[in-house]
Amino acid sequence: MNPMKEKNLKEIVKLARVYSKNKMPWHHHFLTLRCAFNKTKKYQIILENEKTEERFVAKFNHKPMKELELLENIFFKRKK
Repeated sequence: MNPMKEKNLKEIVKLARVYSKNKMPWHHHFLTLRCAFNKTKKYQIILENEKTEERFVAKFNHKPMKELELLENIFFKRKK
């Protein structure tokens, strides 16, 4: 399994768009401050490429609701 690489939100969104455009399977996770899987003191959005097993994380000091909505719109192919 590949190690997780830290990216900024812009890079993660770009990857999600490329994966969707190329029909590459991917999904994302949101880790809150109290999530059992979150070992940091920041909110996290994780993007996983299901084909290559690459994983990317963006960390936030704020709860990234708009950022999550953007990724979900890409994932579910919703126009906005």
